Amino acid sequence: MENEKFLNAFSRLSFVTACFFLTMAILEKGLNIFGLSIPVIDLFPRQLLNWTVPPLLFFVAIVLMQIRDEWKARGKTSSESGSSLHEGRKPPTRKRFQGPAPVVILPVGRERKGNG
Repeated sequence: MENEKFLNAFSRLSFVTACFFLTMAILEKGLNIFGLSIPVIDLFPRQLLNWTVPPLLFFVAIVLMQIRDEWKARGKTSSESGSSLHEGRKPPTRKRFQGPAPVVILPVGRERKGNG
């Protein structure tokens, strides 16, 4: 229970941090277009975007881990979670690539002899 609360709080904190850095990067870039800057920030907007990635990755990893734990708690495995599109049927097979079709070269410009 303690672990779940910690992961939930950490995922929210990392998401808020990523959103903050993203907002600051967009705001700074918008101000840079008009020749202005936020005086507190001594970074380029691309550096702020670089700082956005790690908290966002932590958020995604924690959320995926929570989803996996929910699936395990329900007793489903990954093979059972697939779509029932092909239920009761054989899975579709692929045709083997047999190379290009044969090319037939026909003579051009010759007249037929005979009944003509």
